[in-house]
Amino acid sequence: MNARRSRGFTLVELLVVIAIIGILIALLLPAVQAAREAARRTQCSNNVKQFGLAFHNYHDTWGSFPPGARSSTGGVYSISWAGRILPFIEEGMAYDRLDFNSGNGGLAYFPHPNYNVYKGLKISMFDCPSSPLPAMITPSQRPPNFNKPDTLLMGHYVAISGATTSATDPSDPTGKSGSCQTMGRIFPSRCERTHFCQSPDGPVGHHHMGTASSNGVIFPGSEVRIGHITDGTSYTLLLGEQSDVGIGLNNSYAPDPNWIVDIRSGVHAGVWMGAHWDVPPNRHDQCNTYPGNLTTVRWPIGQKTRIDWTDGMGSYGWSKPIQSAHIGGAFVLRCDGGTLFMSNSTDYVIVRNACIRDDGQFVKLE
Repeated sequence: MNARRSRGFTLVELLVVIAIIGILIALLLPAVQAAREAARRTQCSNNVKQFGLAFHNYHDTWGSFPPGARSSTGGVYSISWAGRILPFIEEGMAYDRLDFNSGNGGLAYFPHPNYNVYKGLKISMFDCPSSPLPAMITPSQRPPNFNKPDTLLMGHYVAISGATTSATDPSDPTGKSGSCQTMGRIFPSRCERTHFCQSPDGPVGHHHMGTASSNGVIFPGSEVRIGHITDGTSYTLLLGEQSDVGIGLNNSYAPDPNWIVDIRSGVHAGVWMGAHWDVPPNRHDQCNTYPGNLTTVRWPIGQKTRIDWTDGMGSYGWSKPIQSAHIGGAFVLRCDGGTLFMSNSTDYVIVRNACIRDDGQFVKLE
């Protein structure tokens, strides 16, 4: 009696099956990646919405949106807008421990008074999940003068202090003027200054370049109320995303695609440090100024390549762009609390007008 022999796969058949499986995986992978990015975008949009709720709750409590910096003692590193909204993002315990009477209350390293509050404090809404940049930075990721022994929240979002006429024109496009006053005591203050800082080590130096503008909503010493936003809260921006890497400058101060840099506005000192701009006389026009989690819009949405050493995109630059790791644009927050994904192709004039609270330009943001 003949035994029945089972027939296995031939080598050719096995290779065909493996090839088919590989093709199916290749077809499915982009869809999986797209689904993951869609989920990350949704989370980022939710983060921005949470900022909107916090800003409005702050406004309801204090009668204005939070300042970009304010020091009652004449100090230079006061607490930023991020520290001031802590009670409204379920971080009231941290807020209660802050010393607001210290002129250096925004410094997040020992022996400054708020060191123990800031160190290691991680808040998820500051983190865009699509970003290749860490939300928490370590000492090795900060300049030597900020190279302290604890991790620090850097985040991926920045408050908007205003905008300039264009990348090359630092003036206020409204033509309005105002007094440059400490802590915004004369309101509104509309100081547009180009920060030409040439340090002893060359024109790049500390990269304090850029233009500081206060025709927006959150700037050093600001006390902007909804009533001051005469363009309307639906037409004015309050906050934007900064979540991707940029292309830096080489030794000849020209863009170098091989030089990848961090172009966020936190000057590697974390989200807690306010702008070093509120100390007389005219400290905002000197070489030791810092944007402190603020940006003056000077570039189109999505600008990630540095232009030259005056572009305001250096380590301590005042004009770092709104940009993101998402494809095609970046999330922004309107003053009415609404979120918007603003395209990289948006005309700069539209972006500029949306960042100014009272230019009389009503461009629908949707």
